[in-house]
Amino acid sequence: MIRGGAGRYFDPVSANSINVTNERVALFPAGTGRRTVLGSAIFFQGRALDFPQRPTIFTAVDLLAILPGVRADLTGQLNPDNRDFTFRNLDLNKTGSNLSDPFYETPYALHFNLGVQRELARDLVLSADFARRRFLHTYLPGIDYNRFNRRINGVQTPVLPACTPAQRNDVTAVCSAGQITFDSTSGIAQYKGLLMRLEKRFSRRTQFLAPYAMGSFKGTNGLGGVAFPGTGFNNDNWSESYGPLPTDLRHILNLSGFVDLPWQFQVAFSVSAYSRPPFSAYVSGIDFNGDGTQNDLLPGTTVNQFNRGLDEEDLAGLVQRYNQEFAGKLTASGQIAPRVTLPANYSFNDSFFTLDLRLSRTFSLGSERVRFVLFGEVFNLLNTANLIQYSGNIADTAAFGQPGARSSQVFGSGGPRAFQLGARISF
Repeated sequence: MIRGGAGRYFDPVSANSINVTNERVALFPAGTGRRTVLGSAIFFQGRALDFPQRPTIFTAVDLLAILPGVRADLTGQLNPDNRDFTFRNLDLNKTGSNLSDPFYETPYALHFNLGVQRELARDLVLSADFARRRFLHTYLPGIDYNRFNRRINGVQTPVLPACTPAQRNDVTAVCSAGQITFDSTSGIAQYKGLLMRLEKRFSRRTQFLAPYAMGSFKGTNGLGGVAFPGTGFNNDNWSESYGPLPTDLRHILNLSGFVDLPWQFQVAFSVSAYSRPPFSAYVSGIDFNGDGTQNDLLPGTTVNQFNRGLDEEDLAGLVQRYNQEFAGKLTASGQIAPRVTLPANYSFNDSFFTLDLRLSRTFSLGSERVRFVLFGEVFNLLNTANLIQYSGNIADTAAFGQPGARSSQVFGSGGPRAFQLGARISF
């Protein structure tokens, strides 16, 4: 049998309630709604309380001393009954988050698949499909269009000039006191895969299903905020972050089935195995190119390039080159690039494997219609660790390439080895 199909599928516009709320607050009349005030919008002795580059002599004692005055000043700006949209909270706060890009479009995907299915023997069928999915206008949140932290020749150069103390509370002043981030739909992605499936229908006491996928999933790793390190986002060239996505798994294999044994015993099994996802190495807190985003990738690498062309030997060479060309020198943002050292042992993520088994015994209770099943199950029989959350921060020698958790700490498949007993009555 030969089969194929194609379609165009739309996603709804992002329903992230937090992002929608942030935009509404920014566009409300000045003084209404709940406010989030950044340190860059508060001045002390003529300087904003914003210290992104170097340590400061400003202490917690200093903060406690000025806090009552700051609170009184901010409270005085509140006007909850204001209904005049002439000036918005964006004009008052001089900063905002999660505004919608004027060219925001509905994300959609183009799907195409072509496959063939062949009966190899009685009750045994093999199928193979090629699938291609292209995603357009994918969601890219938190991009600072104001470039507030951008530095040119070491000088902070936002799109809207930084406010002076005199401009800070002037709603008519055209200046900024922080980032003005937008949510965009400028991303793209593409999945290509070969999907194989071997299926044996129930006969001669056995049944099994064995699907396998070999694929590639690339797209825009576009998270503009510093809360998402290692994405390779460059605010001067968004396309630089195109590469393997974190969910790109080259090989995926699942095997499941059961065998009917004598005396109404039955053994069922499930095996899942995934290859390692890609990995990025970055330098925490450092902006090499001065675009205003931190946690830049290790120079000489692109996003998620490890496990997708680069290995440990390549990393050792790149680290040596970095320490010669960058360490101890000023970056374009005016920071001093730290020297980095690789730990003795590290890894670029972990593969996934789990083997689950179930043994059951069926009893007939006086009638074929009433059955009692007693079963025992074991999840992750081999107790495979399945580690995740590997740190890519190469500036932290102790943490780099070390896992932060297991794939699941919950009882069940893939988590720590666990046993359970159960019973069921069917009628």
